[in-house]
Amino acid sequence: MKRGEKKLISSDFSINKCTNTFVFESAESCPKINFYVIWNFISKFSIIFGAVLILVGIFENFYGNKLLIVTVFLATYAATVTFVFVFLFQFIIPSGGHPAIVWVVLAISTVAGLILGYLVSKYKKIVIGMILGGYMGYITGVILYDSIFVKIESSPTVIF
Repeated sequence: MKRGEKKLISSDFSINKCTNTFVFESAESCPKINFYVIWNFISKFSIIFGAVLILVGIFENFYGNKLLIVTVFLATYAATVTFVFVFLFQFIIPSGGHPAIVWVVLAISTVAGLILGYLVSKYKKIVIGMILGGYMGYITGVILYDSIFVKIESSPTVIF
């Protein structure tokens, strides 16, 4: 099907009903960005992710200020893993791939995070502000994105 082309699949229309249904097929209906692959992966292994994040949080709570280089490394590692993971799934890896591909992407993200975390902790005075600011901007963007589209999904009349 070409872009801009629409095909009516089915309709349930009556002038006497308050709810009418039309089902169309179109290339524009495919999502451009899909965070559900990542969300499903995190949900499936939520106990592992939760335990790791709790341990990192406890460590940062008690030793974050004392071991600033480790804190810088962990923040850079988390930002890099998150960015590479999302980037690979959104722009490079096609949807509907083999489930094992998620672990490969996580391994690639981890290696990139370890390398960049080491470099940033070595040269922390130069890049600490850029990394933390960028990561916080990313998190703010994701929160805004999710909060806006949750409202649209729960109340489609917002669109119209």
